Order: sequence, then structure tokens, then C-alpha cells
Amino acid sequence: MGFVVSAAPTYVYQSPSGYIFRLRVPRDLKQVVGKVEFRYSLRAGALRLAKYRARYVASYIQQLFQNVRRNMSEFTPEKITELVKDQ
Repeated sequence: MGFVVSAAPTYVYQSPSGYIFRLRVPRDLKQVVGKVEFRYSLRAGALRLAKYRARYVASYIQQLFQNVRRNMSEFTPEKITELVKDQ
């Protein structure tokens, strides 16, 4: 019997206008973050570039989630959105 290896999530989805990044907000952070998912254009015509950019953004957002969990009182939905858009 063989092993099934699942691929790492790419967070990349194709839309008619190009590739977009989508990442759902964890259930425990939805109220603090103020949204259910992050969704942004990757501004990339090539899938390879889109995946590269998505990994970078996903890593940043995952670190942000950890910081929010540690210091929930310091973050507002507006501050979180601003931090993500700056990337």
C-alpha cells in the first residue's frame, strides 16, 4: 500500500481577471479580524509567479494570526487590514 502525499495549499485561485490569493480566517479570529477571508489580486499573469507571491503573503498572514492570538487587545480589524495591504 502506498502513501498519499497531499500538496501544500497554494492559496491561488484563477479568476477571469488573473490570479487571486484567498485565505480563510481561522474561526477563533474572525471577530477580531472582522472578515471571514483575505482575498487579494496577486497581479501575476503566470501561475508560477502567482504561487510565489501567494506563499509570501500566506506566510506573513499566518505570522500575523499568531501575533493576534498572543495580543488580541492590541489589534483592530482596521489595523489588521492595513498590515496585510502593506505587504
